[in-house]
Amino acid sequence: MSKADISRIAERRTLPNGNAKRKTYFGDSRYDKEASRELGYDFVAIGENVGHNCQYSNFVDAESILDDLGLNGYPRVGSTIG
Repeated sequence: MSKADISRIAERRTLPNGNAKRKTYFGDSRYDKEASRELGYDFVAIGENVGHNCQYSNFVDAESILDDLGLNGYPRVGSTIG
C-alpha cells in the first residue's frame, strides 16, 4: 500500500463527505512529496531530506508554521468548534 493509498483511507475516515477547504501534506521524504502530488494536496517539506519551495527545518514550533501557511484558523480533524 502506498503513502497516497494510506492518505486516501485516512481522508475517507476523517472527511466522509469529502469536503475540505484545503488539504496540506507535511512530509520529510521524496515519497511524501510524490504522494502529495498524486493526491493534489499542498506539500510542506520538513527537514533536509527533500527540497521544496515551502520547507521548514523541523516541526517544533507548529503554531508558527501553521500561521505562516495561513492554516491556523482552520479547524483540525478531531477538534471541536465553538
